[in-house]
Amino acid sequence: NLAVMVPDGTVPGTGVKRYGKLAGRFVSKTTLSHLSQIEEAQSDVFRLYKEAMGQWKLGKTALNPVSHTNNIVSNLTMAHLAGVSYHRGDKYLAAVLDFAKGSPRLKEARDAGLFLGTVSDEELRNTLPKELRDLAVQQESLGRKIGRSAFDVATFYLRRPMSAAYQGEDLFFRYLIWKDATDRGMDGGDAVDYAQKFIFTYDDLPSTARKIRDFYIPFFSYTYKAIPALLSTTMTHPWRMAAP
Repeated sequence: NLAVMVPDGTVPGTGVKRYGKLAGRFVSKTTLSHLSQIEEAQSDVFRLYKEAMGQWKLGKTALNPVSHTNNIVSNLTMAHLAGVSYHRGDKYLAAVLDFAKGSPRLKEARDAGLFLGTVSDEELRNTLPKELRDLAVQQESLGRKIGRSAFDVATFYLRRPMSAAYQGEDLFFRYLIWKDATDRGMDGGDAVDYAQKFIFTYDDLPSTARKIRDFYIPFFSYTYKAIPALLSTTMTHPWRMAAP
């Protein structure tokens, strides 16, 4: 993860450095990506647009049974490309048993950071003390509350369970790949990066990729992540590409 320079510009009309004390310094690409996302989120209009786009995407993915099938088939193939072949039912069963029994391997994976980047805003809010949660709810506008309630009614209150199921599908396959990689001797942290190379997280997209996703191609994130994974597999394990 190569270091890049943080922009040294100022906020127009203020003379204040846009990135504060980090301006002009070198940080990792991932850090700069997160910083720029925070800056983009400052616009109320952009936040409303992102919320509307998010609800539309939710209807196309988590609330669409066909998309759940597509997601599972896609993850099966990505796991195959990562080294957990289609026919290795024993590895799938072992991962299922880990979840069913609460295996210590799950805690090991969590401590290594495998499940980061998959927690929803709602889940994050639920981790706050009750007083802060109440304050957050009070700060939410009446329009947003009405819109969220209307969306819940229109989807027969299936938004949360189906979103959780969609996320769970990715978490299972990410753990499956991580477990297989660590069983083969890979370091836990390196195995996290390896698993996320095939079962993607989207919180580290560079600014240009986010703009394409937000304004031109709504599901560009998947394409942006999938192409390098496919090319890498083609170059390093071409026989794995033959089956799909």
